[in-house]
Amino acid sequence: MKKLLACLLLGALLCGCAAAGPAPQGGVLADPTNASTMDTPNVTIPTATVPKNPGLNVDPYDPDDKVPELTEQRIRQDYCKTYPNITVDQVRLRFMGAFGSVYVMFVDVKGMMYAEVINTENVGGIQFVYSCSQHMQVWHEGEFYSLRLAYDAGLLTTENLRQLAIDYYGAYPHLWQYVAVPE
Repeated sequence: MKKLLACLLLGALLCGCAAAGPAPQGGVLADPTNASTMDTPNVTIPTATVPKNPGLNVDPYDPDDKVPELTEQRIRQDYCKTYPNITVDQVRLRFMGAFGSVYVMFVDVKGMMYAEVINTENVGGIQFVYSCSQHMQVWHEGEFYSLRLAYDAGLLTTENLRQLAIDYYGAYPHLWQYVAVPE
C-alpha cells in the first residue's frame, strides 16, 4: 500500500511539472481568473521587449545611479521608522524602478526570512509573480505603499507598471514562466 501511494504521489508530481510547459514568449500580462483585474485594461508586452538574460536590463543590487545616495539613505531611515526594531544597517534595498520621486523596490532585512512560494500580485492589468512571500514596495515622500495602493493613489501609471514588469522579468527571468497568459 505504501508503495502504491508513493508511486501515485510521484506520478502526480511528475505530471504537474510536465504540464507546466515551456515559458510563454510574450503576451498579455493579466490573470483572467482574478476578478480584481477584470476592471482594468490588459497591457500587452511584446515578446521583443521581454529580456532573455538576467542583468541586461536591471541589476536589482546596483541602483546604477538611478537613486541618489541621500534618497537611498532616507528610504532606509523611513523603513526603520516604520519598524523600530530594525536598524538602518540591517536594511538592503533592491531597486526595481524609479518614476520621478516614486521608487519601487524590494526591502531586504538582515535575518528576515520569507516563505518560498510562488504568489502573484495583479495591478493595473499586469501580473507580477514572486518566488516568495515578499512583494515589491513603493516609497514616495517618506511613505511606503504596496504596488496596488500606489497605483490606486495615482503614484504609478499603467505605463510605469509596464516598464516595471519589463525590468522585473529582465532581472528575474525564471519567474516569467509562471505568468498567466490568456489564450
